Amino acid sequence: MINTHFTAELHCKYGQIGVTQYPHAWAADLPAKYDGWLRPEHRGAHGFRPVEFNFQFIKQTDRHIYTITATGDWAYAGARLEKSKNDWLGLYSTHVVGRVIDWATFGPLSAAEWKIEPLQRWDGEPGSISEVSFHLRDADGHRVALINERGYYMNAGETPGEILTFTLGNVRLR
Repeated sequence: MINTHFTAELHCKYGQIGVTQYPHAWAADLPAKYDGWLRPEHRGAHGFRPVEFNFQFIKQTDRHIYTITATGDWAYAGARLEKSKNDWLGLYSTHVVGRVIDWATFGPLSAAEWKIEPLQRWDGEPGSISEVSFHLRDADGHRVALINERGYYMNAGETPGEILTFTLGNVRLR
């Protein structure tokens, strides 16, 4: 895997990974609590927004360890990939309100660490990194899974689900 900082799309067999985001114009009756949760593109067409991620390299042990944040426009730029108290994956510190609440509540926060476990060897050529499949694990070693609970969302905990195998797309070294 890459031992430096990079930006990339995250993909699984269901498509690109993004977030749930409902435009306020047509979904005013949906609470904001549904925005920002990670899910694959293929699972549910309404309210999906693709996201690119910054992978900030920390170190390599038996796995490659990164912090992961979102790129893009103001709504998600810099938002941290984190787990909820129930192990659901989402982007935290999003939009103006989320940034203000995080700063007022916690001050400067450090992002969670995520482990990439390559499932095959990589030849080191940047052009072939998109062919390397991997599991994404949280700091406790739980693999990211797809769970069908009120829609298809991603979880890294004890909840049974389909363990996802990921690849990278549109990789840019920084």
